[in-house]
Amino acid sequence: MSYDFDQSSYRAQIENLAVGESFARAARFDGNAVGKDALAEVSRALRMAVQPTVHRVSKRTGQEYTIEAGEFRTASRDIITAIVVTRTA
Repeated sequence: MSYDFDQSSYRAQIENLAVGESFARAARFDGNAVGKDALAEVSRALRMAVQPTVHRVSKRTGQEYTIEAGEFRTASRDIITAIVVTRTA
């Protein structure tokens, strides 16, 4: 299974972050049906979708960012995997 994420609006949202603000992109899965490999693939796809944009914005504007990924379970036992870009300077 392949995961593609539309990057068209990432640049403006990331570029317009104030210091301390974050941009997040996430995907939700049925916790009873998804495997670890699928979660790892989605996390990688999310990172690959935002990383080049963050690099270009940072290089062009001088702004600094962190990129972090994580997963959590919802009350309904679904799993959400997310990537968060935070402007640090």
